[in-house]
Amino acid sequence: TALQGSLEVLLRGVQDDPAAAARLIQGMYREVTKLSHLCERLLDLSRLEGVGSLHKQPIAMGDFFKSFLPQLERLAPDRDWTLDTGPHVTLQFDPEMFRQVFFNLAQNAVQHTPPGGHIAVGWRLAARPEGVTLYVSDDGKGIDPEDLPHVFEPFFRGRTRGTETARSGSGTGLGLSIVKAIVTAHGGKVEIESTPGEGTRIILFVPFG
Repeated sequence: TALQGSLEVLLRGVQDDPAAAARLIQGMYREVTKLSHLCERLLDLSRLEGVGSLHKQPIAMGDFFKSFLPQLERLAPDRDWTLDTGPHVTLQFDPEMFRQVFFNLAQNAVQHTPPGGHIAVGWRLAARPEGVTLYVSDDGKGIDPEDLPHVFEPFFRGRTRGTETARSGSGTGLGLSIVKAIVTAHGGKVEIESTPGEGTRIILFVPFG
């Protein structure tokens, strides 16, 4: 709709006003970029429909998080990042997909945690002995209780916090859906705990094997 409206204005002759035409073109470029990100996200989800797309490797949790934490710190150097180191344990998972998982979760936390806020990532052995619990927690805005059952639905945007995780900052509402799809494809589960005004904790259970 935004693109169509801008094109109609251009066709009516606003190109004779270079400044107005430039503003319209810039707005159209932003809309095309949003559409491009949306298509990328939808393609990501379609690739996860079959577990044959997984390329699992044995990954030591300590090595994975220590290599990934500097990327998170560069993502938002004005947040206080903490790595909660768990026991020495190795899981079988697709490392590229799990980097996407934690990038999505971290960016989501950054968008809803003010500068100076605290974000923690880490892992521990699950209460069930057959897997590992991984998590990202923050002390940001939190999520409205009415939104919690829906945050992993595609295109859902919550009232208190929202679920935006797009790479460019222009959200598609698919970031947490992709997280859930990746974890589910690995035989795992995703849970979320949140209190408005206090923060959010997203917990991933990943089984051994």
